[in-house]
Amino acid sequence: MIPEEAAPRDHGLHLTGAGFAVLGGSVVLGVAGWLFAMPELVAPAVAGVVALIVALAWVALPLGLDVTRRFRPERVTVDAPAASLLSFTNGGRIPVPGLQAVDRVAGRPLRVAVPGVAGGGTASVRTLLPTDRRGRLELGPVRAERVDPLGLVNRWRAVGAEGILWVWPRVHHAEPLATGVVIDLEGPVTDTATEGTLTFSGLREYVAGDDLRRIHWPTTARTGTMMVRTHVDTSQPRATLVLDTRPAGWDESRFEHGIEVVASTAEAFRRVGHAVDLRIPGERRSEASRLGARTDLDRLALAVTGAADKKLDLFGELERSDGGGALVLVTGDASPRLLATLAQQRRRFAPVVLIRILDGAHVRSHRTSGVLELTAPTAVLAVATWNREVRR
Repeated sequence: MIPEEAAPRDHGLHLTGAGFAVLGGSVVLGVAGWLFAMPELVAPAVAGVVALIVALAWVALPLGLDVTRRFRPERVTVDAPAASLLSFTNGGRIPVPGLQAVDRVAGRPLRVAVPGVAGGGTASVRTLLPTDRRGRLELGPVRAERVDPLGLVNRWRAVGAEGILWVWPRVHHAEPLATGVVIDLEGPVTDTATEGTLTFSGLREYVAGDDLRRIHWPTTARTGTMMVRTHVDTSQPRATLVLDTRPAGWDESRFEHGIEVVASTAEAFRRVGHAVDLRIPGERRSEASRLGARTDLDRLALAVTGAADKKLDLFGELERSDGGGALVLVTGDASPRLLATLAQQRRRFAPVVLIRILDGAHVRSHRTSGVLELTAPTAVLAVATWNREVRR
């Protein structure tokens, strides 16, 4: 639930296009009637001016409403129901007549009718949010607006109530794949390695709560800084998942299927306690964090293909990963060279799986050069083929 408010900004009274037309017509008719002594022209001119005065009085009625937004959950999967509840509160004593509110959802305007609100009262309006596409949906700001019945004058006030809705890709049920262990006699040296008691990894500065038995006294004496030994479990089950974001291999629809496959296999590994290292070439992790991405599903909600003029280093991304455990690459590339290059990663990963999402492809699975290759046209069929291989 995310209530957010912004300082209201009243943008005053403004004539609409119709209002300017009535004003201009009234002036022309009035002047012509006066010059040519034609009262039949003066009468509609006066009627136009009266209509504008009434419209101005109507629109000048109070807009003094504060608005808050509440919605739950903050994260949904594609096509799951999501709704936003906008609450309009009248903090004054004078009733506020009914008006229109314009919400914005992912930059698109959504107009809703707000009933009249008594002094000190609250009116709530529930709207359904679009979840047909994955992504990060910016909600708001809300604009309270009043237009007279003839549409001559309007007035609006920005009242805030912004929020963020995350729409995750679909996750299909995938069976967990058994992973092998690529032995690392030296142990991992990354900060993200899971600490254990099997293999010495390195030294770091002491922090409150560390086991005093792990203090490395020779280094502590030499540096003057208390240092402790760190150990890692090199057999910790893990999986590295790579989403190929090179634009040449994808169209918009197949890329969505590819993302669903990555999300589904990641969930399968996590379900049995495997650590998952998600790699999205071209992703700016700092930017994703700034936007509020907290999970891999958030990151996948933000994933896009790379720019056509930017060369993405797909296998450089693999080489920079820690290695060990399973490697799963999801791609839209049909090139046979990709399989040969991926086979070289068997020295660091076990097993190695290549999943191709190809238009009109026949569902198939086979092993080549020690790599399990799965081909399917959709995410559902790809995950079904994955499950069939896992159960063998």
